[in-house]
This record gives sequence, C-alpha cells and structure tokens, in this order.
Amino acid sequence: MQIRSFTENDIAAILAIQRQCPQAAQWKPQDYLELAREPGAVILVANLEPSNAPEVAGFAAFHQVLDEAELRNLAVHPSHQRKGVASALLGGVILRLQESGAKTLYLEVRPSNQPARAFYSAAGFRLDYTRPNYYRNPAEDALVMALEISSASHPSRL
Repeated sequence: MQIRSFTENDIAAILAIQRQCPQAAQWKPQDYLELAREPGAVILVANLEPSNAPEVAGFAAFHQVLDEAELRNLAVHPSHQRKGVASALLGGVILRLQESGAKTLYLEVRPSNQPARAFYSAAGFRLDYTRPNYYRNPAEDALVMALEISSASHPSRL
C-alpha cells in the first residue's frame, strides 16, 4: 500500500468511495479541489498496488491552521475496510502534521458511528466536547475528539 498526495485524477475514485460510505462527509468534486488549493490543506489517498493498475482504496482530507488541524473526511471503500487502510491513512496524516509542527488534531464523528469511534479511540483520540444538533439527515450531535500530535505514537503503530 502506498499513501500519497491527492491529484485531480483521483476525484472519481474518491467520489465512488464516498458514495459507498454514507457515514463519510458527502462532498462535491469542487469541495475537494478547493480544499486541495487551500494553504495548510492536504488530501491523501491510499493506493493498493496490484499487478495491473493501482487502485485507490481510501482517502483522508485534513486542514492545518497554525498548530491545530482538523481531520475533515476519511473513508475507505467497503471492500478494503478492516485491512489497515484507515490506519495507514491516519498514520500518514499524523506524520505530515508532526513534520509541519501541529500539536493537536481534531475531528467530528456521529455518536452512532461506533466503528469510527472505536477506531479513533484506539488511535489515541479523546472526547473533547459535544456539538449539539450538528448533523442533519438524520439529526444528531457531533462528538468532537482530539489527539495530541506531539504525544501521538509513531504512525506505524496505528
């Protein structure tokens, strides 16, 4: 598996993954393109490298401002879930953020998204606070979780 920076050629694969993962933020192509152009923003993709052409198995989008960052979207195609793709992507995010001096990584997750909550907790995220009525369709609070980057374990351990 290879974790690499997003290119515009990845849009179709990212949108296909997003459609297969209703718990992920459902962005439009322009949302990714605009984020990719913002200072401090990075989109990473996980490529599987079979004998034919590489396949995008997942992606992570995050944005850093000064010493804080927000994980805005992370999704793995259902056929590649529970195979280490999300851990590799999160490891890539943490490594990039450590290199750029970030101290804290935040994210929002639905309370009903138990697999994501378990994954983030196992990676060292802690519950910071709750945002009431944050999500729509269905309406739900957001759990804001935080990870101290400076004390995060080495990404290869995730």
